[in-house]
Amino acid sequence: MSLIYLMSLRINPIVRMLVISDFFILAGLGFIGPMLPIFIVNQIPGGDVRAAGFAAAIYMAMWVFQIPIGRYLDRTKGERDDYTFLVAGAFITSAALFLFSVAETPWHIYLIQALAGLGRAIDLPAWYSIFTRKVDKKREGYEWGVENVTAALSVGFVSAIAGLIAEAYGFRALFILAGAASFIGALVLFFLYRSVFPRGHQ
Repeated sequence: MSLIYLMSLRINPIVRMLVISDFFILAGLGFIGPMLPIFIVNQIPGGDVRAAGFAAAIYMAMWVFQIPIGRYLDRTKGERDDYTFLVAGAFITSAALFLFSVAETPWHIYLIQALAGLGRAIDLPAWYSIFTRKVDKKREGYEWGVENVTAALSVGFVSAIAGLIAEAYGFRALFILAGAASFIGALVLFFLYRSVFPRGHQ
């Protein structure tokens, strides 16, 4: 599903921007996902399969923060907090992906994975909150389907070419590309501001 196709869909413009942002952020994560264990084992001094496993576990463990963050967002009136967390989490995730390009030890990887996991824990509850409120009535299944298919194709495509990029240009270049893709996704969220807060309302 191309971005041109996404732009042409007759769906809520806020939903469209959220999906496009997610496309790029997940593309960045998709570049990292299949290649990080190989990078750890082959390029990091002291890195091995255990370190790769710990790194994956640390990333997922940070997702537990979605629960208190989600509760906070639910209890706070208006959408300004949702939008703030959404943007902050996206930029934190992007920064983490860029940092992989300078990682030199397993501990660097662990800390970066914790940061990336925290970024997702911050932005996901906010993303789901806004998406759920803005999704078009009686088209919930269709628009959630658009999001899920877009996410799957984004991750699938970049995962397929990540190895080719790493082989041709190296892991550091791959990580910079991953960070750049995620950064674009974060920038897209600025287009949501006037839609989420029409006439300055919260």
